[in-house]
Amino acid sequence: MNNVGPCPFEFSKLPPCIVVRTFQWAYLKDFLLDNRKKNTVTDLVVSHNIDCIEFKQNYISIKNTNCISCMFCVFGCPSNYIEIQQNFELVAMCSNFKVDYKNKISDNQLDSYFKGKFLALPIVTFSHLKVKYKDFKSFTEVDETKNISVWGANTIKFLSKYDNNRIGLEIKMNIQNRDRGGRLDICLLSENYLIVAEAKISFKKMMQESRYLSQMLAYEEEITNTLESLNISTKYYKFLLIGGNETDLLPPSHPNCTSNEGNQATLFYDNLKKHSLFFISANALLNLGILKLFKGNNFAIENILDNISKNGLGLLSAGFVNREEQICPIA
Repeated sequence: MNNVGPCPFEFSKLPPCIVVRTFQWAYLKDFLLDNRKKNTVTDLVVSHNIDCIEFKQNYISIKNTNCISCMFCVFGCPSNYIEIQQNFELVAMCSNFKVDYKNKISDNQLDSYFKGKFLALPIVTFSHLKVKYKDFKSFTEVDETKNISVWGANTIKFLSKYDNNRIGLEIKMNIQNRDRGGRLDICLLSENYLIVAEAKISFKKMMQESRYLSQMLAYEEEITNTLESLNISTKYYKFLLIGGNETDLLPPSHPNCTSNEGNQATLFYDNLKKHSLFFISANALLNLGILKLFKGNNFAIENILDNISKNGLGLLSAGFVNREEQICPIA
């Protein structure tokens, strides 16, 4: 690796770019008040599972032969010292990062995001047996708690426009009369925003389990009850974070929708409208992260949810799905 210096950030075991640090809070009220359980620091990592990064004493080396372009390390580096090149190849520059570099993603490419085409990420060539995931989609499609939830927490944390944010995973709910024990998968608290995501590995798995609606209704009840009990006035948003095949999430009238069998797409979209639900695909969240990195806080999660979630149904990497089930560009 060329021009790599030591990581300029202090850490004890693993560099900050490959972990998302969380604490344990018993319930949402504890998360909001920061009443942490003692000695519960947890550093969650996805790179070990993907086998895409080598840690060499005081810097990292990215194994692009295994990289699935999830950008976990890019979004996790405190000063974004990792280059994203035109072909999505990553180069860890550590303390020797330069703002302008060869083969940087072009403005034309960035300007094409959310403009009608799905995000096209590279596919890993199976050159050896240690490659576990062939692409980002296959990574999101398995192991909700270790893959998409951890990746989603790291990405949502990066997407916040506020530095003093707080991220939590698997926070218990107090609601008793629901069909599962009840946990909030991903929670972000930033200034006067509370953002909560329910992670799903794929549309088809979500519809097979048939719990997403009761879960999202429980989220609403838990959030409103907790904020009211604490007398906290804050904006809050909840959404489904869905991995897997994006074309499954297209509206049923769209010619490329791949989930019309058994009227699954129609049922999903009817529930989105009836219960004021919102979804974001994993690829769309990845798109937002790249755009925020290069273009700033117009693409911060708080701004995006402020601007589109009240007037629409979902966000795909191809664009914003409005209430008329049309795919529209976002600026």
